[in-house]
Amino acid sequence: MTFTIRLSVACQSSSRRSATFEPVRSRCSSIQPRSSSLSSGVIASKHFGAVGSHLNLAYEMTSGAKVQDNMTYAAGVDLRASSRFTVGADFLGRWNPDQDEIGSNVVDFALSAKWNPFTGMNAPFNAYIIVPVNKDQGLRSDLVYGVGFDFVL
Repeated sequence: MTFTIRLSVACQSSSRRSATFEPVRSRCSSIQPRSSSLSSGVIASKHFGAVGSHLNLAYEMTSGAKVQDNMTYAAGVDLRASSRFTVGADFLGRWNPDQDEIGSNVVDFALSAKWNPFTGMNAPFNAYIIVPVNKDQGLRSDLVYGVGFDFVL
């Protein structure tokens, strides 16, 4: 049995383009940084036979005109039903103490599935749906869904 913990740090900068026009040189361009964010997190996972579990925690610090520091978290399990098919269930959340007027703790529930029909190749099809757990918090859709195809080049 193995227990895995991963630490991660990510940086992101958002910019807004503002164009200026100078008649003599006819030059356009200027990129002004609008905000930056730095996030750091930890991922813990543990497998119990065909069942895997994970817990993700991350904190994002932001800068700019409006500071929106927040914490994201996820907890879930996945079941490897066969060598080609896996299903998963997750609780996904974002806590932002500065968002009291629309909800500071947004929690969603996600169901997912992966199916790999190819022998000797890791290229699964996947699908998911996400529904809000606490509809009175935050601004989001009643249902989010998606399908996809993963492959390694």
